[in-house]
Amino acid sequence: MYLHDSFMTNHKFPKIGLALSGGGAKGFAHVSVISNLEKLGIPIHCVAGTSMGSLIGGWYAAGKDFEILLDLAREGHWKKFLHVSELINSIRFGGGLFSLDSFKKFLEKELGDLKIEDLEKKYCAVATSLKNGKRVVLKEGKLGEAILASGCLPVIFSPIKIKDDLLVDGGVVDNFPVESCFEMGADFVIGVDVRYAPGYLHEEIKDDSSPSRWKIFRVLQYLMEVVNSQVEKKEGTNLVIIKPYISHISTFDFQKANEILKLGTEAFNGKEDELREKLGLPEREKGILETIFD
Repeated sequence: MYLHDSFMTNHKFPKIGLALSGGGAKGFAHVSVISNLEKLGIPIHCVAGTSMGSLIGGWYAAGKDFEILLDLAREGHWKKFLHVSELINSIRFGGGLFSLDSFKKFLEKELGDLKIEDLEKKYCAVATSLKNGKRVVLKEGKLGEAILASGCLPVIFSPIKIKDDLLVDGGVVDNFPVESCFEMGADFVIGVDVRYAPGYLHEEIKDDSSPSRWKIFRVLQYLMEVVNSQVEKKEGTNLVIIKPYISHISTFDFQKANEILKLGTEAFNGKEDELREKLGLPEREKGILETIFD
């Protein structure tokens, strides 16, 4: 059941922030959660994203069509952003195995010179400074550059220069940017956590169905996520965490976008009652079977 316009007009919502974790292809679950929040009519005040979360969050804050990203995933076009021919030059001059030039061109085509300050919603992307190893919160400047920096896996991709700093993936220091939402003025945060659960890496590494050249990406992504997961965010009166059952999905399983979307919706459905209660919304109408077995 979605909320009636009359209720929405009169109900006083807190300033709600949306925190989107990193996680590669698993981040498409963010799209499902956002879609369900919109259907429910929950207004989002600000969005904070790390890595893939910065891409999905930036796309959302800019009012862009998610189908553009989903089509890239479903058709396997994400691979075009990684050119083996770049290896020698990137290693010699860029500080990483690959440059992000192809992805940068894609973002320039889709986002142009759009600035974070001009987005429909307050937004920030989290990156890591190579100058001091600390978290960098990007909340002004070109949206495309912020997304690039936030998702720039160290060693794999050449660092992104912004102003006088070299930036890499925000997942190194903060892969689930809940605090960034509170810092932007949110009173209540909905966090979507698609990071690995510890223990799943060995399943991916022994999987012979995927090319071995991609396994270095998975090891690095996994290490960042596991290190960050040691500092767990705990739910409270002002925080709801939606965590899809998604650790069996690889960081680079972009072709499984439809399955990931479904898992995101399932996770949202599992937290909807709690979300309604904490936001003071009417109870969800239960189905016949739920009513019988309640």
